[in-house]
Amino acid sequence: METRLSGFRVEGPWENVVSHGDAISQSLRALGASAHPRMKHEEYRQAVREWEEWRPRIAETLEEDVRPRTAKKASLVEGEGERRGRPPVEDLGNAGSALLAPSDYARVDASILARIVEASRLTTRAFDTSIRKAFRFVEESIYQNLMTRMAPCYFDNRVLSANIEQCTPRKDAYRFEVNINNDRLKEEVAKQLEKDEPHDAPAW
Repeated sequence: METRLSGFRVEGPWENVVSHGDAISQSLRALGASAHPRMKHEEYRQAVREWEEWRPRIAETLEEDVRPRTAKKASLVEGEGERRGRPPVEDLGNAGSALLAPSDYARVDASILARIVEASRLTTRAFDTSIRKAFRFVEESIYQNLMTRMAPCYFDNRVLSANIEQCTPRKDAYRFEVNINNDRLKEEVAKQLEKDEPHDAPAW
């Protein structure tokens, strides 16, 4: 491993890349949120979990696994309907039901206005979900098939940033660099990585 101003870098076969990512993960988990002065405990844990989901594994490849994950992370975030697991058709149906519910239509009272507002919200959410899904499909396809073939696979959140690329002309060698975005935490991670013994990380 080479320690640079821009981060911790390794070059070599895929096994080296995976080991480097694993060492970073164990260091972050062993240090915990207390080592980061600007993040709350749960924010830190979530950021580390995001990294864990992205980092390369031994049974994976750059092309078939890491690139698709990179493209997915770079695409448009999910809307409210998607996060709740509501398909657009269901929201549209519920919107209709909200408007057609039995009531006294002779006067526009608060309950009718509430149903109109709810129907409008569900309709908007349905269209939002459909548009986001269509846009994300195009976005991920473009990113995966074009952008990641012109540049390294890149990951970034509040805790760290990382990039991995295949070395040319060698196809069996990779360059993997990880930078910790907070100087204090970076110093602590560097100390952890310099230790010879395995890291003892708590179970999450």
